[in-house]
Amino acid sequence: MVSDIRSAPNNPLKWYNLHSNDTAAISSAVSAGRQIANSNKGSQRFGAALSLTHTPQTGLTIHLGVGASF
Repeated sequence: MVSDIRSAPNNPLKWYNLHSNDTAAISSAVSAGRQIANSNKGSQRFGAALSLTHTPQTGLTIHLGVGASF
């Protein structure tokens, strides 16, 4: 998004449509970071996550993550 910011003033709606998925991805990353930061405060030391994404380039992608904290 930042590398393409120069084109935003020329056609803001097109720029937003091009980068609307980027905004959602950044928001999800921030949310995940907050959850990770807060996970150390609880007593639960094991977790798992499953997510699905779809892009025209890669199609449907399934992500599975497992983690433990000692």
